[in-house]
Amino acid sequence: MEHQYIPTEENKKIASEKLTEILFVDDDGEDVAEWLREEFFPKHLPGVEKALAKSKDFDAESMPVVKLPGMVVDMLSSEMFEGKWGIDLRQYIIKRLLEKGEEETLRRIHNWNNKKWKDDEEPTMEKVLKDLKDNQKYPWKPGGSFARKFVEILKFPGIFAGIKSDRSPDKSESVTPRPPMHDLANFQANMRGQITELLADTDNSRAIVSLPTGAGKTRTVVEALLEHWKNSSENNFILWIAQSNELCEQAISCFKQLWEDHKIGRHGETLEIFRTFDDYGLPYPQQSGIIVAGIQKLYSIYNSTEINGESDLDFLKEKLLAVVVDEAHHSVAMSYQKILESLGIDTNKTDQHDSIPLLGLTATPERTKPGETKKLHSLYNNKMIFPSMHVQPDKDKNGQIFDDRWNDLKYMRKRLTELNYLAKPTFHPISVKKFRMSGSETEEMENQPVKDIPENALNRLATLAERNNETRKHIKKWHDKGKQILFFGTNVTQATVMSKILEAEDGIRSATITGTTRYGARKSYIELFKEKKINILCNYNVLTTGFDSPKIDTIVVARPTRSNILLQQMIGRGLRGTEFGGTETCDIVYVKDEIEDDNGKKIELAYIDEIEGYYDE
Repeated sequence: MEHQYIPTEENKKIASEKLTEILFVDDDGEDVAEWLREEFFPKHLPGVEKALAKSKDFDAESMPVVKLPGMVVDMLSSEMFEGKWGIDLRQYIIKRLLEKGEEETLRRIHNWNNKKWKDDEEPTMEKVLKDLKDNQKYPWKPGGSFARKFVEILKFPGIFAGIKSDRSPDKSESVTPRPPMHDLANFQANMRGQITELLADTDNSRAIVSLPTGAGKTRTVVEALLEHWKNSSENNFILWIAQSNELCEQAISCFKQLWEDHKIGRHGETLEIFRTFDDYGLPYPQQSGIIVAGIQKLYSIYNSTEINGESDLDFLKEKLLAVVVDEAHHSVAMSYQKILESLGIDTNKTDQHDSIPLLGLTATPERTKPGETKKLHSLYNNKMIFPSMHVQPDKDKNGQIFDDRWNDLKYMRKRLTELNYLAKPTFHPISVKKFRMSGSETEEMENQPVKDIPENALNRLATLAERNNETRKHIKKWHDKGKQILFFGTNVTQATVMSKILEAEDGIRSATITGTTRYGARKSYIELFKEKKINILCNYNVLTTGFDSPKIDTIVVARPTRSNILLQQMIGRGLRGTEFGGTETCDIVYVKDEIEDDNGKKIELAYIDEIEGYYDE
């Protein structure tokens, strides 16, 4: 698997030399540099050239022209001809080949070379170019025939044609029982009992289920939901709504594993789990089972009404046994509110008596924006489910009663750490110079509802050479100790650049996952990381939720934020304890930025120092 997605240094060197040869033609490369710097990089790799240049020379603003094609290869690797950037790059290559007079090469790319043509039948160059620009006629599918042909003719290493991904997940899965999983921990079993009671209570059927990240809230809730579904009448659905594909797949995996457990699934009976995200729509009304849906997909379905004005969601109103919102702190957003309302769940009144139970799952049951925490709690009838002395089992594994102190997430987190369900974190700051925002950045921040650090300020931070160099040195230090490191970059640029700097400066292999990383590559990188074939996984705004790799023992955070929720989600990726197959401890390495507004006033960030207090008291 490794060679499929991580090109070797030799292959990248060959590809860089070949791309340079094609793009430069017979001139000094200034036309190429202009296109790359003014069109390609700003569109696809903003800020990367400057960040890489400064990693070599703190005063440099740009890379030497001759290095630019190689930079494209380094940044995009085996995906360089895929997606939107791949279309742009391939079309520019065709343009340069035409300028070089390589008409025969273009004809061969066009795939006419294997045919015998009479002079009057051979297509004109105009026809060839027109067809090559028709990306519908020649779609780039990794490992596909046109991809292989294109790379072969241009004499690039075969790796740059891409490898065929695993087929996309099916819309639904049929699941049958298998040998049992381990039992729930006492605190989980206690909360499952409360959830079971709530699902059966039509007078008070809303609540937030809150557990620290890594403490198994998904497993706890799914087990209760499956028991509820199993004991209900047939031809009904449970709807699970999640924020990202990773969260959706995580939920599907949990439903699947638990139903396969003989203690949950009925002998020989199948459970249908329906994917409703990406290209997958809703199941048919005549079906039943678990619907795991992405909020974006549901909102798209909601907006696509039939001619008579009825939504495609309408049939669910009479068939839902329960609705679950994963990462429930998002559920005050307009998209969630409209979806819930369309399902017959009133979002504007408190103390609801619903026929459809509504559960919210979150490790952070609060919001940053003023007033939204109250709105969030109100949506769930101001009810929170914590371990309770009034439900069996009423004690933890050491015999301590689940008293009212367990209602405090701070106490719960500390206690679960002592019981080894959560890893013990140790915090290590990286000191960097102060950073002052501009007047426009300060104004933009003040005008935002959440007032987080503006994108332009993050973009400037991401290219600071000294900050990147300090971060790289600390990552190397922990890598050399044999650690499994998950790195959260300042933005997409820094997440991408850090991976390349580590490789160039220290010979350390890593992988980068961003929002544009295609499904097959993303899946492969995560598998390589879990298998410890690479020790560093760099990302931006992708793996904060829905990513499960229990053996992570080091988190490196270089993303400043004013959101305690986001910060806790990043840290939580490394806090799975030994009782749940994780690690005893986790090192949290973080860039301790000092950010000022344009007047020199310190900006209050969600510093890890404050979160550290949860574990020290």
